[in-house]
Amino acid sequence: MLAARWPRTRWVASVLLAAALPAVVAALVAAPLTRAHAADEPPAVAAFRAMLPVLQHPRCANCHGAIDVFAVNTTHAGGQIEAPTEDNPFGGDCQSCHTAPMPEGQRWRQPRPGDPARWGGLAPAQICRGLKASRMSGADLVDHVRADRLVALGFEGKRGQDLPAAPPPMTQDQFLALTQQWVTAIGSDAWSDPSAGCPAPLTGSWSSSYGQTVLTQTDTAVSGAISYTNGNTGQLSGTFDGHTLTYTWWNDADHGDGQLTLSASGCTLGGYFVQASDGARGAWTLTQC
Repeated sequence: MLAARWPRTRWVASVLLAAALPAVVAALVAAPLTRAHAADEPPAVAAFRAMLPVLQHPRCANCHGAIDVFAVNTTHAGGQIEAPTEDNPFGGDCQSCHTAPMPEGQRWRQPRPGDPARWGGLAPAQICRGLKASRMSGADLVDHVRADRLVALGFEGKRGQDLPAAPPPMTQDQFLALTQQWVTAIGSDAWSDPSAGCPAPLTGSWSSSYGQTVLTQTDTAVSGAISYTNGNTGQLSGTFDGHTLTYTWWNDADHGDGQLTLSASGCTLGGYFVQASDGARGAWTLTQC
């Protein structure tokens, strides 16, 4: 590990970043990120980010695949559920645990494997693209939020097995208004453009064991501010081709370069860095989900 090789340098505590961060570090980094988004991002993207507290909440995300109920090793409290088929479009029976009444012809369900609506637990850019790919139009999405009984149950905080209610952090009407704002800002003609109204893939907070990095992507240009758990700070700058981030980094102790590759889920950036002072190379993995 780098920490063992270079224990004397502040840079060690500055470049390897972590999956489990102290809450105070996360809070300090998240606040300036939010302000930057409000000032710099298009209105449609800002509107989408306002929706994320619901989209990333378990009542919404779990139904959209954050918990894979079809997997053999599922963490679903009700165990593995039979996947939907053409003959059985709903899949296995959920009603034995999810007992809230449903309108005739509707049931508790989760999108089948491969459905773009299975965006739960992914990064914001992938959630946004999944939302758009799973709905024919913005009006279709608005109607889903307004009228789908499962959505209403989610905002009531309903869970299976008579567990205590745990609703999202806003009401259904509030989220409906945000959804309409996002759809309007995109415009009907741009709905079919996967990137319209969606955050850039790298824009957001990324973490690992030594600190947190906030990345901002504009077209192919990427900049970043690094906050280390020891209180030091650093920066990076680079270009992203849709797959690989090629970057330089610097702080008050050293500088260097490297490359990071985005995973298919959009949740992980992994690759290497090189320290200019001695040419040593190490691994760097950042996670967003």
